[in-house]
Amino acid sequence: MSVTQQLKDVLQHHDGFRVRSYSGRLMYGKECLAVSCADPTDLLMLLAENAPDVLKALGKPKMDDLGKGAICYWPQTPAPDDDCEEEQK
Repeated sequence: MSVTQQLKDVLQHHDGFRVRSYSGRLMYGKECLAVSCADPTDLLMLLAENAPDVLKALGKPKMDDLGKGAICYWPQTPAPDDDCEEEQK
């Protein structure tokens, strides 16, 4: 199972996190794996407690402020192939 699928599986049981693709700063349009959330600390704590292997595989994310929340993204990890735009539950 891919790290992206493992991430989706963990987050599907928690409200407020959305797995999606994202093109961050200096990525020149290349898209990568990302999670939008209200607070990046909540995401990292959730992964550390429930899926440390996923957090270790992904490594430290880059982060951007979206105005009404944040996005954590991993430029080295390919964007999800499927449409992940709906809210994870």
